[in-house]
Amino acid sequence: MIGTLNDWNKLQVKFISGHNYFTNTARSLREVNKQKQIERISALITED
Repeated sequence: MIGTLNDWNKLQVKFISGHNYFTNTARSLREVNKQKQIERISALITED
């Protein structure tokens, strides 16, 4: 169970960061957006 929105955001950054695309096409098309999402969610995280 996730306690707070902040905890949820930390979990999402960890999950997305650990994900790897397997094909060259997927890497070239999706990696940029993946990094933007990581940055966006990371900006929402506050230190406890």
